[in-house]
Amino acid sequence: MEFEGYLQEIEALVVHLAPEARVLSDMDLHVAERLFEEGVPLEVALAGIRKGARRLQRLKKPPRGLPLSRVRRDVDKESKRLARRRGAAPEAHAEAAGEAPAEGAEPGARWRAVVRRLADEVEPPTRDELVALADDAALGEERGFVRFTRISGAFYSEHLERLEPATRQAWRDEVRRATADATAAMSEDARQELLEELVRRRLIAENPVLDPGRFWEEA
Repeated sequence: MEFEGYLQEIEALVVHLAPEARVLSDMDLHVAERLFEEGVPLEVALAGIRKGARRLQRLKKPPRGLPLSRVRRDVDKESKRLARRRGAAPEAHAEAAGEAPAEGAEPGARWRAVVRRLADEVEPPTRDELVALADDAALGEERGFVRFTRISGAFYSEHLERLEPATRQAWRDEVRRATADATAAMSEDARQELLEELVRRRLIAENPVLDPGRFWEEA
């Protein structure tokens, strides 16, 4: 994988975990570049960032957005955990992350079963996209999750447009008022993107069929 693809996956996860972080900062780009140059597998990087975000959210004063410099240690911890499990030196990154499947088991059996079950709860073309995701043998769990968030985002964007115009506008106005102070310093484009994401999350609460959190359910 080239750095551009590596970066796109990281950026998609960061935007999902911290919607106010619409673009990566120069420091974030530097951290991502270092991870790539050091040979940190994408699965390891994504797992560390996701777990680091969860740790930061538990702080009394969590940072704004999701600075990658604040979760670099979580990525390193994930890398060392994988190396210990595979009996390799901590500095020698493995080619991929994730538990080795039991003999005869499908790699990523848990999340693939969850995605296939969720596919049965929606209509085409979203159903077809979810089935294709579950069948993509090249994806590990963390990259599978990032792909799932993209499918989920498109699903809810489409359903948002189907709402009654008055309801859709009322939700947008409500979110705009609630975030006025927090978004005051943002550019207009960044503010509008954040508002749309928060409105989508309001829709997820109303209809959680493809809530990204469901990806982590037991099969």
